[in-house]
Amino acid sequence: MNHQLLAFVAAAGLCCAARADFTGPTAPGNFTVSNTGTLLGSGALPGTAVFTASQLQIAGANTPDAAGCSGGNYSVIGPCEIRVSINLPGTYIFSWSYSTADQDGPAGDMFGVIADGARFTLSDLGGAVSQSGQLSGVATTSFAWFMNCTDCTGGPATVTISNFTLAPVPEPGTAAMLMFGLVGVAGMAAVRAGRERAR
Repeated sequence: MNHQLLAFVAAAGLCCAARADFTGPTAPGNFTVSNTGTLLGSGALPGTAVFTASQLQIAGANTPDAAGCSGGNYSVIGPCEIRVSINLPGTYIFSWSYSTADQDGPAGDMFGVIADGARFTLSDLGGAVSQSGQLSGVATTSFAWFMNCTDCTGGPATVTISNFTLAPVPEPGTAAMLMFGLVGVAGMAAVRAGRERAR
């Protein structure tokens, strides 16, 4: 009986809450795609974002004629980048696969996330031209993926986001009720164990 109650309390707080991939509340139309900064030259190619139901592919900006980004510097976060953002709180879980065509390597094209305004670079600036990883992190107000092209010359980078899940963060009241339920179950189990020892 206690094991069933424990399973029910845990399920009440966690079951069926996650949204998978780019459907429902996390459908493409609920994201904002924006390019920031000023790319120079006639051949400037701004960043792009292409969604499917199960993946997101982000391509960074580039200037084939090497005109670059106004204010941009190689290997330093600059003003020119593409962001794919959404204003939904929750635990963001996803896999990423990154590749850069930049002749100077990944330091010229930085991929990462922005959670509640805080920026985290995921790609290894001194690493291989192809990289991959997984991330699980919490955002309470907003979340974005970014590809910053730094100087925006030498070739673009792309990243593919897959296995995406957004699990809501329990509200304080829900979390407190869940904890209260778990404490209550633990207390009942202790009372039952005491009775069995007394027999």
